[in-house]
Amino acid sequence: MILKFELFQKKYSELSDKKFFLFYGNNFGKVNYCTSKIVSYFKKKLMCKPIFFSSSDFTKKSLREIILNYDSDDLFSNNFLIIINIENKFSSKELVEIVKQNTLKNLKIIIKTERLDKSSAIRKSFETVNEAIIVPCYEETFQEKVEFIREEFKNDSLDIESSKIHELANCFGNQRLEIHNELHKIKILLKLQDNWGDSFIKGIPDTINFDESLFVFNIVSGRDKNFLAHYQKFTEYEKNEMKIINALIEHFFKILTVKNKVSQGKAIYQAVKELRPPIFFKFEKEFQEHVRSWNQNNVIFVIKKLFDIQRNFLTGLTSARSDFLFLIIRIMRKDF
Repeated sequence: MILKFELFQKKYSELSDKKFFLFYGNNFGKVNYCTSKIVSYFKKKLMCKPIFFSSSDFTKKSLREIILNYDSDDLFSNNFLIIINIENKFSSKELVEIVKQNTLKNLKIIIKTERLDKSSAIRKSFETVNEAIIVPCYEETFQEKVEFIREEFKNDSLDIESSKIHELANCFGNQRLEIHNELHKIKILLKLQDNWGDSFIKGIPDTINFDESLFVFNIVSGRDKNFLAHYQKFTEYEKNEMKIINALIEHFFKILTVKNKVSQGKAIYQAVKELRPPIFFKFEKEFQEHVRSWNQNNVIFVIKKLFDIQRNFLTGLTSARSDFLFLIIRIMRKDF
């Protein structure tokens, strides 16, 4: 069963009878948040003992062997909860069989991973089993940011006005992990100062007053105002170019996906709405313009160049940074 994130937040305490949980999406901070909520609930409600694995652990022992071990009755009547962090190179065949057979007695399994295609065997297996829950974790909406910020302050017994919380939500980007990291800094500052008053936003670290999605759209749309300053913020002052490379690859793949659907007769509006993870609503019109204005051959060329530059960064090639900046200039000018 697929649950939207906001529904999961309200209903997670009603899911005691479920055996399998899949949290996935490009917003990995939200994936971790969902995992934390359900793990805490099962520890308290069912006295489950959490056991953490990464998919690389299954090179030594089979997944089925580990699951049988923790699903068997022991002398102390322990209930176990297995949390598996799936990485890129993971054979899902064994997991899919376990979910479909659905023969677990007491064990519960949580899978956390990043994006999964609609054709993913893991997704399909979870969709067909009643005891399985899927929660897609996409970019934060404004209201989700407000609720998360309020919850974070409440957890630290910090009483912040709603207007200030809304100001913060407007400043933050759409990734929960980054919001959490910036809130950590802000909470330290708040504890050191009794009252910020009207200077609340001015005291916020400069890095949060920056919308990463907007920066990607600015590049593809050819807007170069404050480019260098934004580039440095996005790449953590040129320490993490892979972050923006991955964001651009994902953006151009989305353009290509929509162009293919439109060429098959689908309306551009509908094709954009079907994208997963979705385009944030405030960027939908601009994204449609990207689809219309970018030639398919140029989109494919850019994707190939981005993968080449990504490989050059990974191999430590000294020209990778200058090659990347040159490509960004070409993208902004549509110089192909």
